[in-house]
Amino acid sequence: MEVILSHPGLQDLRRFLLMTADAQGLYTQYGFTVWEYPDRCMSRRMGAPYSELKNTPA
Repeated sequence: MEVILSHPGLQDLRRFLLMTADAQGLYTQYGFTVWEYPDRCMSRRMGAPYSELKNTPA
């Protein structure tokens, strides 16, 4: 995370968003907090879920 957050090309960003199922404790150490506007956050799934891609032969 330190490398990503310190990357020169990302210094003008106003917000980072991420999703995690089990690493909230890790990301809070880097200043991430729970999204303050959950009623404004939406997503759209595109393509197959990653769980299906893992079972696809290369």
